[in-house]
Amino acid sequence: MSEEKFDKIRAGCVARVTEKEKNLNEKFDNDLEEILSHSYRWNRKQLQEDSLKALTKQHVLDFFNSIFFENPRTLEFHQYAPGRKEEGVEFRNQRIQNEGLIFVNTYDELKSKCDKFEDLEAVIP
Repeated sequence: MSEEKFDKIRAGCVARVTEKEKNLNEKFDNDLEEILSHSYRWNRKQLQEDSLKALTKQHVLDFFNSIFFENPRTLEFHQYAPGRKEEGVEFRNQRIQNEGLIFVNTYDELKSKCDKFEDLEAVIP
């Protein structure tokens, strides 16, 4: 992708993010999201605009390469058929032992085991 194409896509993202709310319902939804997430970033659109404008093609490429090539991972979810849970758990435990897999029961455990990446979700949609 050329720099010009990247700049065009980024400009489109900035335009979408900075678009004014069309009515009070949209404004209410945005404000409620801030309240429910306990973020209280009433200037979120400005923060998103600044972050997007600072984003470069090289930032995206570096992030992509780190996720998919430098430090690739696999995430598996296991669901057991009724009446066969013991068999599934035994198979999972064998794989953990033989393949060095990391097993977690909760989302908080998963977060604690993962490498830390900058949380861009709060800034860039």
